[in-house]
Amino acid sequence: MKDFPITTDLYSEKTASQQPALDLLQSMGYTYISPQDCEAQRGSRYHVLLKDILRGQLRRLNRYTFAGAENEFSAANIERAMDDLDEPLTDGLVRASEKIYDALLLGKSYPETVGEGKILSFNLRYIDWEHPENNLFHVTEEFAVDSRDKLHNARPDLVLFINGIPFAVIECKAPQISVEQAVEQNIRNQQKEYIPQLYKFAQIVLATNKNSVKYATAGTPKKFWTVWKEQDTDFLKDALARYIHDRIPTEQDRNLISLFTPARVMELIRYFVLFAAISSILPSRRLSKPSSSLMKKATGKAASSGIRKAAARA
Repeated sequence: MKDFPITTDLYSEKTASQQPALDLLQSMGYTYISPQDCEAQRGSRYHVLLKDILRGQLRRLNRYTFAGAENEFSAANIERAMDDLDEPLTDGLVRASEKIYDALLLGKSYPETVGEGKILSFNLRYIDWEHPENNLFHVTEEFAVDSRDKLHNARPDLVLFINGIPFAVIECKAPQISVEQAVEQNIRNQQKEYIPQLYKFAQIVLATNKNSVKYATAGTPKKFWTVWKEQDTDFLKDALARYIHDRIPTEQDRNLISLFTPARVMELIRYFVLFAAISSILPSRRLSKPSSSLMKKATGKAASSGIRKAAARA
């Protein structure tokens, strides 16, 4: 392969891959938030949750009912819920990621004082799975994250958020750079010396050079990264016509639409992210591919019981 000056690679990475991805995601319903605004919400470059957005969504999405009346969760429980979601990495990336995944799917229970001093526990949810439109979707670029020792800092190209929680990390490369380099960069950044505190939240990790795309979940070894093959061709054709107007669609466009359309990505995360043992030593997660019929349902308003049953069998 011909060697390109780093300035050329960086320029073409930005113009050929990163910026078109950013533009497309915004057309798909993601609100852009600048790196500076992200940093103001995070508290430090080591932390990755957008706390102002998450705090507001926890208040907006959650009520508990007692004696026929709806009540808001206490401010203390809202703050505690944010802290509890930020699982420590003591037992490794995959274990922390599994705990976070469970919290995202099921929520967490918190005690509230009701009636005459009685204490009861009520469930608080981080994401409204039944009504995707109630969630907030954001995208940012050049998301600078500090490592623990600040010697292995990293800056993923694009990060996607649901309700202020980073659920996807995308590494972009120039077309002349192998997509495998983006895969390797993602894997490197997950190591404990780098920024695993970002990847523990990530449900989908993507590598792209515009013409080739691979995806996985956090903790997946390189040999298990895979290529998405869209089966619902009508969905993809309609979406490309809706979002891409002034250029020829790329493989990157097709994958971003297939994986990150808001209602669809929620279905993928909710029903098709599986924790499995790749070996007796190295656990990992796989994002299983639903059938085209299931994916057609995933683009609708809500999942049917048929999806749930099929997912349970997967």
